[in-house]
Amino acid sequence: MKCQEALTQVFRMVFANPNLNLRPDMTPNDIDGWDSMAHVNLIAAIEVRFHIKFATKELRSIKTVGDLAALVDSKLA
Repeated sequence: MKCQEALTQVFRMVFANPNLNLRPDMTPNDIDGWDSMAHVNLIAAIEVRFHIKFATKELRSIKTVGDLAALVDSKLA
């Protein structure tokens, strides 16, 4: 995950948890407060931070933090 440090900072901000440490295998079930509304906020914050846009089809493929990081990395390549 090339974008790991910046992505971690976005997660920490969105979930108001300065101690949150991401692992590629993490899912929404592993992070307190990651519900559908938080997911929308997370995606919006990532788009702003990295100056990228996600297609709906791309978002449906995300199951883990690793999937999300790979998608961000692919957009930045």
